[in-house]
Order: sequence, then structure tokens, then C-alpha cells
Amino acid sequence: MPYLRSNGLYVGIDPWDPTKVYADRLNAGPWEEVEALPYAGGYTFRAIVANRQIRLREDHKLVSYPA
Repeated sequence: MPYLRSNGLYVGIDPWDPTKVYADRLNAGPWEEVEALPYAGGYTFRAIVANRQIRLREDHKLVSYPA
């Protein structure tokens, strides 16, 4: 399963608040598993367990939306 990484940390959805995206785990778990999907000429990522989309905003902040 693919994972997103940032600065050596795994990017995932916060299991306690699925509206938040975080990157603070050294070991990937199910909340960091993602599926890459084509979106507007690029890609968006769906968190498998949470069924949420992870997108990069124009201000370079990662946010989570319902899939």
C-alpha cells in the first residue's frame, strides 16, 4: 500500500479528528495508507481507513475532506 511522506515522517489522517492531516509518525500504520487518484490534472490522495481525501491547498497546507 502506498504512503505519503514528508521530511521522513508519514503523512496521514488524525484518527481522533479526521478533518486534520498530520505527519509525525516514524512507522506507518493503517491511518497513513493512501490511494493516489487523478484530480484536475494532478493527483489527490484518499486515506484508505478514514475514506477521506488529502489535498494540498494553495497556501501549501494539507487538508482532509470527505471522500
